[in-house]
Amino acid sequence: MIIKTWHNDETALYAAEELKKYLDKMDLGFCEDIVVTSSVEPAKTDGEIKLGLLSDFGYDSSDVIDPACDDVVCIDIKNGSGIIAGSNIRSILLSVYAYLRAAGCAFLRPGDDGEIVPQTKMSEFSYVYRKKADYPFRGECIEGAVGFEHIRDTIIWSPKVGMNMFMMEQIIPYNYMSRWYKHDTNTVLEDENVSFEQVGEKVKEIELLIKKCGLQLHALGHGYLLEPYGIHYKTINDTYELTEEARQDIAIINGKRELYLGSPNFTHLCYSNKRIRKKLVDWLVGYMREKPYIDFLHIWLADCTNNQCECENCINERVSDLYVKLLNEVDEEFTRLGIDTKIVFILYVDTLWAPIYEKIKNPERFYMMTAIGGRDFSKPYDHTPYVGETPPYVKNKYSVEQSFPLRMRFIDDWKRAFDGRMLVFEYHMYVQQYNDPGFMRLSKLWLDDVKSLESFNIHGMMSDQTQRSFFPNGLPMSIYAASMFDKTVEFDSFTTEYFKASYGSDYALAYDYLSKISELMSPELLQTKMNIVDLDGDLGSKKKIAVKNWVDNPEAQEGFREVMSLCSDFRKVAQSHLSDDNLTVAKSWKLLWYHTDFCSRYANILLAHSLGDTDKAQNLLNELVDAFSKIELEISTEFDLFLFNNSVKRKFN
Repeated sequence: MIIKTWHNDETALYAAEELKKYLDKMDLGFCEDIVVTSSVEPAKTDGEIKLGLLSDFGYDSSDVIDPACDDVVCIDIKNGSGIIAGSNIRSILLSVYAYLRAAGCAFLRPGDDGEIVPQTKMSEFSYVYRKKADYPFRGECIEGAVGFEHIRDTIIWSPKVGMNMFMMEQIIPYNYMSRWYKHDTNTVLEDENVSFEQVGEKVKEIELLIKKCGLQLHALGHGYLLEPYGIHYKTINDTYELTEEARQDIAIINGKRELYLGSPNFTHLCYSNKRIRKKLVDWLVGYMREKPYIDFLHIWLADCTNNQCECENCINERVSDLYVKLLNEVDEEFTRLGIDTKIVFILYVDTLWAPIYEKIKNPERFYMMTAIGGRDFSKPYDHTPYVGETPPYVKNKYSVEQSFPLRMRFIDDWKRAFDGRMLVFEYHMYVQQYNDPGFMRLSKLWLDDVKSLESFNIHGMMSDQTQRSFFPNGLPMSIYAASMFDKTVEFDSFTTEYFKASYGSDYALAYDYLSKISELMSPELLQTKMNIVDLDGDLGSKKKIAVKNWVDNPEAQEGFREVMSLCSDFRKVAQSHLSDDNLTVAKSWKLLWYHTDFCSRYANILLAHSLGDTDKAQNLLNELVDAFSKIELEISTEFDLFLFNNSVKRKFN
């Protein structure tokens, strides 16, 4: 068998190499070589697997609207020979992995020890399949405490499960990567002293890998607004000095022009000043000249709330009007210079409210994204229409309910200014995995949310999350990836197959254990809900009140005790599977073995807090952190100790 590829760019060759690598593992000697060809030959030839675009083989592509984004997987293999094709170069790679999955491979989590590769006679395997991805935007954004290896392994894994994008937020995401290299939270590992500049070099490698894997490269986001002034955002804990020029151009709040909360990431510019906008546009042009390979440039404003400029020119302007002015000016300059990169703008905090006067002039360049922050993760997206008028916009008095119907109302309001493709920026695996440590309810919720997207005319989802989200397993990530490609995925059948591949013949034991954990430690119980209380009818007097359902809750306390007992019993079951002949299955059980210790300790922490003993809860958390610090290197791909610790500490506040 010879693999012939019609294209010799990096991603097409990688697709051919990956196909040969796995075929060699599955049926050694079946595949002889890879050949690059450009000649037109008969569509099917025995003894060959041909890789190319749909158009190379005369396949229909009439359903492809946007060739750069719309992925079509096409496989036509009979007795080991035939064609593997895609609507774009990335889709050829996606088709290769779809073929391998159909042949029995399972990509359960990143890394070689997360894969099941069966031994099978590939010359007897036939498979015909064609599918256009239901959503053109499927992937992750960097978050948490992550190192180069974590991001690298996530990127390599992403196309294996059908995802097609990755976002590197910030120019150099030192804020996220330094947490790992400094080993914040870990009580055993020492600071590796990896500098800002060294992380910058690692980012270049990551960006090149994203392109090699054919993924859409999304970049920028927050943290860049003071770059034109030579001020580089590093972390929230660093200190920064304003230049005189920067001080004149940043937002004035309460009569002062200074860094908001001491951070460039939280500091806006005076957007009503055309000179300042021009300076930012020129910097963005320079950035794109340095990185012309970026596919989607996310031009967001500063993070945080109640930090907009109050100068005499800005105070009476809606931020979204100024935002759209900036976006149009960037587009005009990009167009003039022949920069084709797409631009993503975001509905977030002040820009949730639609502009009053301005409109996006060149909608073909733009994609709209809305951040679904602060929602209730115990329920899927609410289809109930928002009742009443959109809440009034009051600058620097941000206080709105965090509901999905209201988010959809904001999107409807924006349609006068922009009515193009849009995606959501979501947080299912930001910290919500720690509110459902069994992962079962969260996985079902995520699937339900994905199935709802089309009804809201939403074209994709970017998951803002730590790349270390596989403890105890990769079910949530896998069901997200699979359903974003094919929304007909069903929870029960997908979960059963995932558990069979992960845990082998005794998969039902793992299924029952994690289902019980999710029942006793659920998002309904563990997420902190923020209720907005109107003190005296004035918008400025509203405040958020934290609701913690597990506190002073006898039923929850009994549940936490039951978790500790369950974990004690199941730990013996997990231990009995640690020597499984299949190393991937053995690793899956090893993660469950660690998980029983984790959940028992976590339940004890929550029990102490529920009983009103916060000091004891904090001491127990410290003990958990110390115990898992000792094994963090072993499970660093799967578990983000930093993010977990931060999440639980917030519950005590």
